[in-house]
Amino acid sequence: MRHLLAIIMVFTSWYGGAQSVDTDLSKVSFEISKFKISIVNGVIGGMQGEVDLGLGKIDVCIDPKTISTGIESRDSHLKGEDFFNVEKYPQICFVSDKITKVTGGYLAEGNLRLHGITKMVKIPLKKNLINGYTIVEGSFEVNRFDFELGINASAGQFKIGEMAKVTIICILK
Repeated sequence: MRHLLAIIMVFTSWYGGAQSVDTDLSKVSFEISKFKISIVNGVIGGMQGEVDLGLGKIDVCIDPKTISTGIESRDSHLKGEDFFNVEKYPQICFVSDKITKVTGGYLAEGNLRLHGITKMVKIPLKKNLINGYTIVEGSFEVNRFDFELGINASAGQFKIGEMAKVTIICILK
């Protein structure tokens, strides 16, 4: 009987039903060039929401107040009005319009709302079941100027790249 319950739980978590995001284990990381010779890496946590790839539904937000690049002064600047303006825009959200099964995974198309601006993005995703966890991962690039991040920053900010690579690791419960 226990084996049957375990099989049902695995089948349900893999194929059906919306699953909630595990906030403690999920994260979004990013990298962006600096001076065109080095890379700044960072992480944003606080992910919340639900995912149901079978029904084509992703509704997830992250908390830019959690941004961490390993340098406190840079993190404070990124949280401020020049960049994420976390007081005015406390969430970064993605809501899918459709999800298509493609070779090797899925393609999620939907609206990314960042810094008060909403743009359509496409995110290639892979789904895995590891040690009882459903893991949805994906990477895409975003142009920070499309979302007006850093466009009003003080002189010298041109040294930061225009394109950021964003990687999502979403652990579902």
